[in-house]
Amino acid sequence: MNYCNRTGRSGLGSSSNNSSSLIIDSDCSDDLIINEEDEEIRARHSEDEDYYKPIAPPPSPQQELITLQDDIQDEKRDIKLHAQTLDQLLRKTLDRQQSRICKRQKRRSSLFNNNQHKLKELLSSIVDEDMIHELRDMVL
Repeated sequence: MNYCNRTGRSGLGSSSNNSSSLIIDSDCSDDLIINEEDEEIRARHSEDEDYYKPIAPPPSPQQELITLQDDIQDEKRDIKLHAQTLDQLLRKTLDRQQSRICKRQKRRSSLFNNNQHKLKELLSSIVDEDMIHELRDMVL
């Protein structure tokens, strides 16, 4: 008789043991048939496992306090790391903005200085021309 076990391997034999994991199937496909008995056995075993699990004694108040303090310290550390990261990011952003502003101001101030120098030259030339005209008028 052909059979498939739960791992999907095929073989010949018969299942005489109730706790066997062999499942009889005609074509040994991947879709395995699960018996109701297997489900009942699994349910009983899971109930037994829950029943036999040792119950831990409740933590002492000192342990709870230490655990709370550890949790608080962990939260503080996480907050501090997060704040440091945000602070660094903010500083980088501000530094970039400040450097952009400084570059703009330098450009503007250099343009202003150049324009101011040109204006002074123009004014001095105008003043010189006015003086020349005044001198001509006086001489004539």
